[in-house]
Amino acid sequence: MKCLITTILLALAPLSWGEDVWYCAEEHHVALEPADSVDAYEIRRHKPDLFYFKYDATYDRLVIHGWRDWEDDVYYMECSYCIPEASFFRASETSYSFFLKGRRFQTGNIRASDSSISTGTCEKF
Repeated sequence: MKCLITTILLALAPLSWGEDVWYCAEEHHVALEPADSVDAYEIRRHKPDLFYFKYDATYDRLVIHGWRDWEDDVYYMECSYCIPEASFFRASETSYSFFLKGRRFQTGNIRASDSSISTGTCEKF
């Protein structure tokens, strides 16, 4: 009986292992935002942000926490090409794109009202 329980626990152990999490820190975050005049834009530097994400294999998407002061503190981006084992992610949604290769990431945002880009590094834990 002890052997059967041990075998079952060993078989189920991988299901309980935690998912990989990538912790990221921006180095630069620059935006083109409307100036006081409606017809003009200006370049603004923003304070670098910290965030983390996990890869959700079930839905082939990134689950991002703590990014850009989102109200729910969770942001989802659909993968167009994600290989978690290689720390390679290309994901996007309506106006945002995220790209990570190895440790370096870039993000981009294009909307009718403004645009921004950022870059930094991520570490997998």
